[in-house]
Amino acid sequence: MTAGRPVDVAQGNLSDAGKNLLKIGRNDSEGVIQDAISKWLSGIGVDSRPQYRTPAGPVDLHLMQRCCMIEVKRPGRLDAGPEAKGSGSSGSGGGGGESALDQLKRYVSSSRLQSHEGLQWRGAVTDGRTWWVWQWPLVGEGDEPKAYGAWAQRRLTAENIGDLESILRRGNVGKPWAPDDPAPQFVDMLSRFRDTHRRSKDLPDTRMQQGLWLEQLKGGGNHPSPQDADDLFVIHTVLVLISRLVSGMRVPKRGRMRDAALMHGFVGWAAASPEDICALEDIVDRYDWRASHGDVMRQLYMSFVPIEQRRSYGEYYTPDWLAEKACLDIIDDKYIAGQLRRFMEGKPVEGILDPACGSGTFVYHAARRLRDSKPVRESYLNHNEVADFVCAMVRGIDIHPVAVEMSVANMCRLLGDVDLAKILVYQGDSLLIRRPESSVHSAGTSTMSLYTPSGRALVLPRTFLRDGADIEKFVRSARDGRPLPPGVGRGLDAEDAEAVASAHAEMSAIIREEGDGVWSWYIRNQAAPLLLSNGIAVRRIVSNPPWVRLNKMSDRGRADSVRRLAADLGLYEGGKRATAFDIAALFVARCHDLYAGGRGGGGGGGGVRAAWILPQAAMTGSGQWERLRSRFGGALEAMWDLGALPFPKQGPSSAMIIGRGGGRRYSMALSRRGKRPEKHDSWADSASHDIRLRPATSAGGGGRPEESEWIRGAKGRQSPVRNGATLFPAALVRVERGTLRTRAGTASFTTHAGRHGAWREIGALSGSVPAGWIRQCVFGGDLVAFCAPTRTACVLPVGEGGDWLAGRGGVRFWRDAASLYAARRGGGRHTPATLEERLDYQGCLSRQLSAAWRGPAVIYNKSGSRMYAAAVGAGEVIDNTLYSVRCSSAAEARYASALLNSDALQAALAAAKENQRHYDTYPWRKIPLPRFRRADAAHRRLASLARRAEALVTAMHGRNEGGASRPSSLEEVRKSGTMAEIDVCAAEVLPGYARA
Repeated sequence: MTAGRPVDVAQGNLSDAGKNLLKIGRNDSEGVIQDAISKWLSGIGVDSRPQYRTPAGPVDLHLMQRCCMIEVKRPGRLDAGPEAKGSGSSGSGGGGGESALDQLKRYVSSSRLQSHEGLQWRGAVTDGRTWWVWQWPLVGEGDEPKAYGAWAQRRLTAENIGDLESILRRGNVGKPWAPDDPAPQFVDMLSRFRDTHRRSKDLPDTRMQQGLWLEQLKGGGNHPSPQDADDLFVIHTVLVLISRLVSGMRVPKRGRMRDAALMHGFVGWAAASPEDICALEDIVDRYDWRASHGDVMRQLYMSFVPIEQRRSYGEYYTPDWLAEKACLDIIDDKYIAGQLRRFMEGKPVEGILDPACGSGTFVYHAARRLRDSKPVRESYLNHNEVADFVCAMVRGIDIHPVAVEMSVANMCRLLGDVDLAKILVYQGDSLLIRRPESSVHSAGTSTMSLYTPSGRALVLPRTFLRDGADIEKFVRSARDGRPLPPGVGRGLDAEDAEAVASAHAEMSAIIREEGDGVWSWYIRNQAAPLLLSNGIAVRRIVSNPPWVRLNKMSDRGRADSVRRLAADLGLYEGGKRATAFDIAALFVARCHDLYAGGRGGGGGGGGVRAAWILPQAAMTGSGQWERLRSRFGGALEAMWDLGALPFPKQGPSSAMIIGRGGGRRYSMALSRRGKRPEKHDSWADSASHDIRLRPATSAGGGGRPEESEWIRGAKGRQSPVRNGATLFPAALVRVERGTLRTRAGTASFTTHAGRHGAWREIGALSGSVPAGWIRQCVFGGDLVAFCAPTRTACVLPVGEGGDWLAGRGGVRFWRDAASLYAARRGGGRHTPATLEERLDYQGCLSRQLSAAWRGPAVIYNKSGSRMYAAAVGAGEVIDNTLYSVRCSSAAEARYASALLNSDALQAALAAAKENQRHYDTYPWRKIPLPRFRRADAAHRRLASLARRAEALVTAMHGRNEGGASRPSSLEEVRKSGTMAEIDVCAAEVLPGYARA
C-alpha cells in the first residue's frame, strides 16, 4: 500500500491484521484490542511503541516518528463518548473522574512541548470499533485540539479503514528511534579504532592516557589482564565517544570550544584518526536517542564489554521498572516541594545521590521522577529552569570511567539540550579509600593526592578544587609551559596558594615527561567525591552498589584497603567467612557516613531516606549483613524481598529502604498469570499487570525461622547436610563424555579440557587406567527435577571404604596428573599440596564412600534461583556443586525430593538463603521440614508422586535427543498434572510456607 491511498477492498488488499481489527467485539479486552491495532499498524508500515512513557504517564500506543498517540479503551467505556467523565484513566494520574479526551490531552500536551516546533500532533481514542481522532495546532498557535475531519465519532468499516490508515501514516517526521540494542550499528567501528590504536599505542600521550585509564580500573579492585588490556581500552574509548555524541557533543571544529570536550580524558588518543570520529558521529546522528525511555546506554555496554569484566566489577544492571519503583517511593512529593522552594529562592538544594551510578539507570529515573513530579508540573518553571533544577538535584559517582559517560548521556537524553557543565556526574571512588600506590586521592585531609602511572605525586589543596574553570586554566598553562595565569586560585590563603604554585610546576614536568590529554578531566572527576563528602548536602540516596566478594578482587592492594575500612566500620568478620565479605555492605555504611552524615530517618522532606538494591542475604543474613541492619537501628524502614525478578541469571535480591523506621518486610512476586517483566519495562505497566509487592508472610522470610526435624533430631544437633567432593581440576580427573573406552580391564579416555586459570593452558589429556578406577559421579549438570538421568565419569583410584588405592603412583596417567597438579596448584596457604588432598578436601570424597554414610539420600543443587532435587541410592558420589542429605529409606528420600521440587515451596526455599545464590544448609535450618512418617497419608502420597515424576522425566530424557534439561524436566511434570498434586500435598504438610 502507498501512503494516502485508501485500501481497495474490492481487490482483496485488506490484510489479515486489518480483517482481525474489523472483527473486534463487545467482549474483547483492552489488551486484545491494543494488540490488534498494533499488528495492523505494523502491517501498514507504522511502528508503534506500546505503553510509551510520556512525562504525564503511559499512553497505550505511541506512533513512532508520526507525532501521534492512541489511547485504547475496553468496549462499553466510551458509550457516552470520550468527553464523558470517568471514561479516561482510573489510576492516580487521572484522578479517577477524568475523561478519555482529557487523558489523551495530558499525554500529547506533555510530549508536544518537548518536541521540535513545526510539528503537528494528532491523537485518537478508540474501543477498536469506534474511533475519535483530533489534531492539535502548531506549538505556540494554541493548545486545544480539533476533531479531524469526519473522525469525530466513526465506526470502523472495510470501506473507511483505508482513510484511517492514511491519517495515521501521514507525516513520517524526525529520525528513527534508537534501537533497543544499538550495538550492531557500531561493530565495524571497533575494528577501525583497533587499527588506530595499533598505530598510536607507543606515543607518549597514548601511553599516559591508557596508563591512567588502567589505574582507574585498578581503583575499583579489578583490572584486565595484560593480554586483554589493549582491546578493552579501545572498547571503552568507543563507548565513551558514543556516549558523548549522544550527549550532544560534536566533532571538534575550530572556534567551538564546547565541542572540543568530545576528546577530553583518556579517549584523546583517538583524535589520531579524525575520519573515524566523523564516521562514528554519522552513525549516532542517524537516530533519535531521546524518544526511547529508560537506560538505552546499558545495552551498548553489556554488548561490548566481556561478561567476565562486568562480573568482576559486580555489575548487575538494575531493570528500569525497579529503578522507577525505588525512585517513586524514596523521592516523595513533600521532599521535592521543599527542595524546589530552596532552588527558587537561590539556596543550595539538598539533593539525590547514586554513589555507584553505573550507566545511569538510577540517575535517569531520579531525574525523571523530579521532572514529572506534581510540584514541578505546578511550579510554572519553563523547560530550561526545570532542567537546571533537575541538574542541581541529581548527583552520580562511579569508579568506572565508561559508566559515568553513559550516565551523562542518559541525563542529556532526558533533559535535551542542557549545559553539560551542570550535570553533576563524576568518575571517582565513592568510598574515598586511600591507596598511595595508585592514582587516587587521600581522604580525611585538606589535600588531594594524585599519582601518575610512573609514580609521581601531584598534591592539590581541597580549597582549590571547587572551581572547574581554575582547574582547566591550571592544566592548560602547565601544558603550554606558561606561568600560572593571574586570578587562578584567588581567595586561597597563603599556604594553599603556595601549594597550588608548587603543584603547577610539578604538573608542567609531568606533562612534559609523561604526556597529556587527560589531566583537567581527571582532576575534576577525582575531586568530586571528596567535595561531595565535605559539606554538599544529600537527602536521598538511590543505588545498586557493586556486588563483589573480597576474594574476587584481583587488585590485592584495593582488597586490603577494603578489608581495613570494613573492619573500622565494624562490618568485617574474619574466619571462614572472611573472603566472602561483600563490598555492597561496605558501600551502604560508608556512603551514609560520607554523604549523609551517617543519617537515616526523619519523615517527609526533613530526614535522609535511601533505597539500596542488594543481594538477598542483606535481608536475613548473619555476619556482615546483620551488623549492617543493626547499624541503622530504628531508621530501617522496610526490606523488599525481590526474589530473582530483577536479576534472573544472577540470583535473588532485596532492597533495603532506610529512613522513616518501622522495619516492615515485603515480598515482590509475579501475579498468578504474570509474565516476567523485561528490563526496559516501566513500573506502572509491570505493577498493573504482573508484579505485586505485599507484606511478607512466613514463607517470605518475615517471621522467625524454624529448624527442620532433620536438624532438631540430629545427634549433637549436627547438620545431616553434606557438600559433595571437589572433583577438580577437571583436566586431570574428569572424563570427557563419549571418549571412555573399556577393554580387558583397562579404561582409555580423554579428559575434559581445563577452562580456568593455569588449567586452561594444558588442554585435555589422554590416558588409560585400570577400569575399576572409573567412577560414575553426579555433577550439577547431571541433576534435573526429580532425578539425575546422566552421570559423569571421573578417574578416582579410591576403594569402596574411601581409602586411596595402593600402587596408584605406578600408573603413568596418575603419576603425570599428580605432577601437573603439583606444578600448577598455586601458592595459597590453604591450597592442598597434592592431587589426592585436593580431591578429598575436608574429607568430602572419602566420607561419601565410607560405610557410615552409605544409604539412600536426597541431593539438591548448591546454588541457583530455583531448587532442583532428586532421590538417589547408596554409593553415589556427588561433586561440590551439589548437597546431599541422608535419609532413613528410599521413600523418605523421594518424599524430601517432592517437597524440595514443589512449586509451592520455591518462595520459602529462596527466602531461606542467607547467601546471594547458595542454598547450603539454610533451607533445613530455616524451614520446619518434617521427617517422613509412613503413617501420614500426605507423606506417603508425596513419596508416590515423586516416584511418578521421576519416571516421567527419565522417560522424557530417553526419548529426547538433547536429553532432559532442568526447565524441560519441570515442564514435563507440570504438564502431566503431577506437580499440581505435589503442591496440594506440600500445602498440607507445610501450610504456612506453601504458596498456592
